[in-house]
Amino acid sequence: DVILAGCSSGAITTLVSINIWRELMHWVPNVMAFADSGYFLDLDGDYSYWKRFIWETQNASASVVPECARQHATEPWVCFVAANSLPHATVPVFAWQSRFDSNQLTGGDCTR
Repeated sequence: DVILAGCSSGAITTLVSINIWRELMHWVPNVMAFADSGYFLDLDGDYSYWKRFIWETQNASASVVPECARQHATEPWVCFVAANSLPHATVPVFAWQSRFDSNQLTGGDCTR
């Protein structure tokens, strides 16, 4: 059994690339994921906007879930946001998110 885990940016990577890891470890019977504080709010596209740089300059396109990239073909960088990539996960995922994440509480209008 393998549990892929990450915290904060590592959790984002875990959530975004979990299917790729599953394929790479095809011989492992059980692959699961644990994401600690990787679910960032994307209010009005403010968060995903900054992920465009990663998509365009860091050749990170191979790390996102292909189904997500196809679904969001005009803005594939939004697949770096858990809310967009997680629906395509093919393995069980346990997400742990602090409700006191200072980045989330001060990064936008949290009243929505």
